[in-house]
Amino acid sequence: MKDHIATLLRTAAKRLQNQQVLPTDLDTRGIKVELSRDKKHGDFAANNALVWAKAAQCPPLKLAQQLCAALPHSELIQSAHIAGPGFINFVCVIGADKHTIQSILTQADKYGHSEEYSDQRVLLESVSSNPTGPLHVGHGRLAAYGDSLANLLATQGYRVQREYYINDDGRQIDILTLSIWICYLKHIFPDVPSLPHAAYHGEYIRVYASMLYEQEAAQYGIDNIDDLYAGIPSDNEGEAADRHLDALIERAQQLLGVDNYTALSQWAVTKILHAIKDDLAVFGVRIDNWFSEKKITHSQEVRRILAKLSERDAIATRAGAQWFVATQYGDEKDRVLIRHNNKPTYFANDTAYHYNKLQRGFDSLINVWGADHHGYVARMRAALRALGFDAQRLKVQLVQLVALYRHGKKIAMSTRKGEFITLRQLIEEVGVDAARFFFVMRRIDQSTEFDLSLAIAQSKDNPVYYIQYAHARICSLYRQLEERSLVWDQQAGLNALAQLEQEEELALSRWLSEYPATLKNAAQQCEPAILVNYLKQLAGLFHSYYNAHSIIVNDSAVRNARLCLVSAVRTIIANGLRLIGVSAPQSM
Repeated sequence: MKDHIATLLRTAAKRLQNQQVLPTDLDTRGIKVELSRDKKHGDFAANNALVWAKAAQCPPLKLAQQLCAALPHSELIQSAHIAGPGFINFVCVIGADKHTIQSILTQADKYGHSEEYSDQRVLLESVSSNPTGPLHVGHGRLAAYGDSLANLLATQGYRVQREYYINDDGRQIDILTLSIWICYLKHIFPDVPSLPHAAYHGEYIRVYASMLYEQEAAQYGIDNIDDLYAGIPSDNEGEAADRHLDALIERAQQLLGVDNYTALSQWAVTKILHAIKDDLAVFGVRIDNWFSEKKITHSQEVRRILAKLSERDAIATRAGAQWFVATQYGDEKDRVLIRHNNKPTYFANDTAYHYNKLQRGFDSLINVWGADHHGYVARMRAALRALGFDAQRLKVQLVQLVALYRHGKKIAMSTRKGEFITLRQLIEEVGVDAARFFFVMRRIDQSTEFDLSLAIAQSKDNPVYYIQYAHARICSLYRQLEERSLVWDQQAGLNALAQLEQEEELALSRWLSEYPATLKNAAQQCEPAILVNYLKQLAGLFHSYYNAHSIIVNDSAVRNARLCLVSAVRTIIANGLRLIGVSAPQSM
């Protein structure tokens, strides 16, 4: 009903634009219709007259009167009247909520969808985990959130492209290459020292090293292991560990030669990236475009942005390095773009990447990053501002961390040491449905405490089970019909919807009508948790109804009407779960 009223208001606004009462360039999308706090004022209320009054250069009360006069006729609206300084209150005809049931059954999986933002192209970048190891549970939350958000945006007409930025260049890839190579050398020289403190230590490193040795037993070998460690600084914690690691990387490049070192590096990245793609596919996450950082580093993109920044006097040379004077554009300090050795920093590559995104014609960019990237947002917006773009075209969604619990005990995790639960392990333990649901059921600004024991529990305390069980319960009703040789006459049920008079039936009908507004709100706020909360409440309302009343009653008119109602509930549960990547089972 909210969506219906919003459409009426949008039509009225268009009429006023044609009459030059409202500016023709006024964006009438995003109309907000709310349930009335006091039923004596009506069923729904809208504050658009107050919001548009300034643009119309018209008092809110007068504009509200003009909007009311321009409203098209609707068989679902009894009246529209003005209250306070310019609120428009709507009174629905008796039984108007029943129209929702018919709309759901007719529109099926398209119910609640809109083409309102079909002129907007959005590039949504999510996950973008460095290809230096398997995806872990933290990446899982980024993936589930990003995929669900893309689905929600699409329901409002946004043309969304989902992208994964592959950080396949730079120091982290060198560390990966060295880590695998040292473990590979252990197959040749058993007395090879342990991996450096700052290397990657996960079991997957040894697995890939063994795989490499089986495939290429000699290609990456050396004559004497002492050649690798001679003259290398000692390996201690802190900065000394980094110096030790960097010296080993440089030595490895010398011993292997450019071609072999590059081939080994590419082999490692390819293997890990293939595993990442497999994990995301199993997790039901769609990626439209995989964008390699090397596409930036091996092109003129960085030089192009340097030239543009120089034209705007946003570059300063200090101690042989080139700095972006970010403080002039809202950042807290200036940033190095080109080091004194003439190599671009990661920030330079990332700036060129975002420039590339906007050059591809996207109206807005959404980056889904971990909360540890919060300090990076200001510098990236500063760079876009300096390049002449509206920084507000970049929206960064910072997703808080995930803490895993099993039987009330927190599971310790360390990425560099390789002590973490991989996304694949999580899926194998709790399944895709529970994993995706638990990752998006809380707002992204809240840390997620993922209870592995709860995620597999078959009880009402497990929210994903509770919602899926509601869907399965409804499906069982139609099997019961068949067993009793009864047939659901949908049209007869629609004709008899007025007989749905029970309190639980009215509550369900009313809540179903909130679904379109819920989708729009979740998309606009970039928050799938809004949809999850809606589904939890819908399931609760259905279970209460199911427990209080028989659906398959002797009175055929009431039976068919009730089956129409629960069929609409089943459709919305399935639709909502699909948007967050969760299945809707027919039996449990």
